[in-house]
Amino acid sequence: MGSMPQRVQYAVSCEKPIALEKLNIATNIKGYNENSKRNRKLSQFAKTKMIEAILSRAAKDGVDVYFVNPAYTSFIGKIKYMPHYKRNIHTMAAHVIGRRALSLKESLPPKYQVESWAQLYKKLK
Repeated sequence: MGSMPQRVQYAVSCEKPIALEKLNIATNIKGYNENSKRNRKLSQFAKTKMIEAILSRAAKDGVDVYFVNPAYTSFIGKIKYMPHYKRNIHTMAAHVIGRRALSLKESLPPKYQVESWAQLYKKLK
């Protein structure tokens, strides 16, 4: 899809909002756990810069941005949507993120006899 401004432009052209996961991006940076002061700086810098870029461009173009909880998005996409849509796990996780931004709830498939996605995840892990 390209750079951040292009993604915002796409949202503008489709007249749709943007949905993002609330993530701690810096935990994936090499050497993150070696120094707590450095960790804080990396975490704040990475997250702040990305969010600022998206929010700034979205505000200029009048695009709403929603932040959603990323818990189990890949797992839900894999279990519930991959068999039906025949797409990769990343596309289906994005589908779940979009549904969460719309405040839609994900019910468990009837064939699983558990009460929550967390229980199903532990059971199938």
